[in-house]
Amino acid sequence: YWTIDDAPVSIEIGDIWLFEALLSRTPNLRSLVLNTFFYGKAAPTSDYASDFKLIFEIIADVVPNLESLYLNHLPVHDSDERFCGALRSLFSHLPKMTSLKYLGIKRWGDEGAANGRELSRSPIYWSTSPPISLKTLELYIPAIGFSLSSEFDWLLKPRNNYHITSLTLTSDRDYNECIGHGFALCASKLRRLTLCPRRAKDRIAYDVVSRFTREILPFCTSLRTLHVFDGFAHTSRL
Repeated sequence: YWTIDDAPVSIEIGDIWLFEALLSRTPNLRSLVLNTFFYGKAAPTSDYASDFKLIFEIIADVVPNLESLYLNHLPVHDSDERFCGALRSLFSHLPKMTSLKYLGIKRWGDEGAANGRELSRSPIYWSTSPPISLKTLELYIPAIGFSLSSEFDWLLKPRNNYHITSLTLTSDRDYNECIGHGFALCASKLRRLTLCPRRAKDRIAYDVVSRFTREILPFCTSLRTLHVFDGFAHTSRL
C-alpha cells in the first residue's frame, strides 16, 4: 500500500529504498499488487508521479521474472472520483518487463491531467510498446484523467509483435467513447473480451451493445469467449 500525502513530499524516499530492499530479497516474485490511497480529502499537490517513475524502474530492474502486475487506486468513498495520476510513469518502464503476462489498471490515469493540473508530464513514445509477453489486460477507466487517444490506444494498439488476446474493460465514462478508440485496433487479435458496468447492479446500455455488435464484433475474428454484464452475468462461447 502506498499512501500519497498532500505534502511537499508525497512519498518518502526512505520508503522507496525499503521497497527496493524487499524486492531484492524476492527476485523470483511472479505477482505484485500496488494499492494507492490519497491521505486526506484533497488531491496531492506534489509531483508524486516522479516517485512512481523510480518505483517502476526498481520493479523492472529487480524483479525480471514478474508475470502479473496490478495497479489499484482505492477510493475514500463511493463518490470519490480521484485517481492516481502516475500511469505514464509506468509506460517508461513497461517495455522492460519482458516476463509480464497480465496487467491490471484500476483508477490510474495521466498525471498531466490530474485534477486539471499540469505536472511533469511523461511523453508517450509510440515507437515503443508493452512487452510481447503481455497478453491479458484488465482496465478500469476513470471518469477523468485517462486519454482514450493516448493511454488507451497505447496499451491496445498491436505493434512490434505486441498484441493482447484478452481484454476486460470497466469504464466510469460512456462506453461509446471507448468503442471509437482502442477496440478497433485490437479486435482481430482478441480471443476473450469482457465488458463490465461500474457497479454490479448497473447494466451495459442497449445502445452500447448494439453499436458494439455492429461496428466491432464483425472484426473480432479470433474471439472465442465474450462476457457482457448487464445486471446478470452472461457468457457466450463463439
